[in-house]
Amino acid sequence: MEPLVLLHGFTGRGSSWDRVLQALMIHSLPNPVDGWSPDLPGHGSSSRVRPESFEMTAERVRAEIQQRFSQPITLVGYSLGARLALGVAVSLPSLVKRLVLISVQPGINLVHERRARADADAGLAERIQRDGLESFITHWQSLPIFAGQNRLPTEVLVRQTQHRLSNDPEGLAWAVRTLSPGLMPDYRPALKKWTHCPVTLVTGASDEKFTTINRELALNASDRVEHRVLRGVGHNPVLEVPDEVAALVAEVLTEPSRGARAPWERWRK
Repeated sequence: MEPLVLLHGFTGRGSSWDRVLQALMIHSLPNPVDGWSPDLPGHGSSSRVRPESFEMTAERVRAEIQQRFSQPITLVGYSLGARLALGVAVSLPSLVKRLVLISVQPGINLVHERRARADADAGLAERIQRDGLESFITHWQSLPIFAGQNRLPTEVLVRQTQHRLSNDPEGLAWAVRTLSPGLMPDYRPALKKWTHCPVTLVTGASDEKFTTINRELALNASDRVEHRVLRGVGHNPVLEVPDEVAALVAEVLTEPSRGARAPWERWRK
């Protein structure tokens, strides 16, 4: 069995990956996939799991992966899950043989920007605790970064909202505060000299901010890192185009290890 671990984004659940895993079943893979998509700390069944820092949270996720799998894994993460996946891979490179990071923020290096982001996320945590989960989720889903999702079928959006509302507000408040990009390490130096496994960065073309971040990341990283852009897609490809995400994961699972990075434009979809 091919071990595949998928880490969801903030306000998500492990079940956020269900449509991707279902779509993955139609692809002809060399080996059956043993897919695992856990609830991350602060979310779902792990809402009361609240380590003291981003690094300790990544270590917790790494320990759970090692407990479940005895061989190197393909690790896929979206947004918050991509940041934690990157933390796992950097802390123990031998655990990961393929890494797919969807809409990842690799870190912030300027002190004033780190402080501003940490303060903003602390404000979001206070908003959850003050106004309640339903009010916060309404606010969260109205953010411009998610605007493209409004064209999705109603039943998909309803299911997404239900998943988010099934979380514990205190767990989400902990997550947005403790796992803030303003408090995590800056992993760009690690990716610049990365030699361990192929890394695929994925963004939606309509998400201009993260496409710019990841394009620059790939161009300044080692030859093991490449960037793919999905046309007509926003910040959350897992929700918006699960079939395309499944096809990309299937390709990563079947392709041989890459020795050199092609220009990012080659991977544009």
